Amino acid sequence: MQASDIKKVLSIGSGTIAQFIVTQCALFGCEVVIYAFSEDEIGAAQKAIKERVLQSIIDANMTTEAYAKETMGRMRYILTKEEIPADIDLVTESVYEDPAIKKAVWSEFAPYLPKTAVLTTNTSTMLPSLFAEASGAPERFLSWHFAANTFFRNLVDVMPHPGTDPRYTRLMADFSRRIGLNPVVIEKEVGSYLANTMLASLIVAAMKLLSGGYASATEIDRSWMGVQKVASGPFGIMDSIGLNTMLLTLKPLLNETELAPLQALVDGGHLGIKTGQGFYTYPDPAFKRPGFLTDAKPVGM
Repeated sequence: MQASDIKKVLSIGSGTIAQFIVTQCALFGCEVVIYAFSEDEIGAAQKAIKERVLQSIIDANMTTEAYAKETMGRMRYILTKEEIPADIDLVTESVYEDPAIKKAVWSEFAPYLPKTAVLTTNTSTMLPSLFAEASGAPERFLSWHFAANTFFRNLVDVMPHPGTDPRYTRLMADFSRRIGLNPVVIEKEVGSYLANTMLASLIVAAMKLLSGGYASATEIDRSWMGVQKVASGPFGIMDSIGLNTMLLTLKPLLNETELAPLQALVDGGHLGIKTGQGFYTYPDPAFKRPGFLTDAKPVGM
C-alpha cells in the first residue's frame, strides 16, 4: 500500500480531536466514516465541524464556503460496527484517554476491521504497545497523534511500537504529508511524544505556581506569553487540550494539593474549549482579547 492508496478513513470516536482529524482527511479528498457512540454525538460533531473547525479555516481565507460544504459531503456517520465498510484503508481511534477503555474498544472493533487497514491511535499520553495486541493486528498498529486546530498546527506524531512493521511507519509519514501535515517520526516509544514531553515541564511548573498561590492563571499565562511572544500560555494550552485529559496526564507528576485547581474545574464539568469553560471562558477567552498584552510601540520618532 502507498499513501495514494489510502482513500477511505474510519474514525472511532467523534469528539474534539476526532473532529479535527476527520476534517483534515476530508479536506484533502478522503472519504471519512465516523463511528459515534450516540445520536447526540453525531449532532454535536456535525455542528462543531461546520461552525468551529471548517469556519476557522474559511475565516483565515484558507478555503471557501463551497469547498467546506464539499468537504462535509465526504463525511458520513455510523452507530453500529456492522456498518463499517469493508474497504476502509485507515483507522484512527480517539476515545477517552484510559487504557482499559482503549483496550476494550480495540478488542470490540477488531473483528469488524479490514485485514489490510492501517490501525492507529491518537492517544495523548500512552504507549501504543499497551493496546497493540487488542487491535488484532499489532504489526499494522501505531500511534498517529494530532494537536487541536490541526489545519494550522499541522504537525503530527508518527510513533510505532516495537512490533510495528516499519513499512506502516513509513506509510503513515507519507500519508501525513499528503494531507498537509508535517510528520515527526519517533523512533522509540515515549509517553506524550516529543513536544508534549517538553510541554509537560512547563505545565507542571505552572500548576505549582498556581496551587502555591504565587499568581493567578491569567498572570502566569501573561508572563509566559510576554516573554516568549507566543499566542497562549500554559493554562490556555491546557484548555485547548482538554482539562480531563490534562488531569490524567498530570496525576503521576503532581500531588493532590498541586492538582486541586485543575481537579475542581474537572469536577465542575469545566473541561476547557470543548465545554466553553476552563481556566478561561470561550469562545472569547481573555488571553485573545486586545489589551491582554500590548506590543512594543515606536517611541521618540
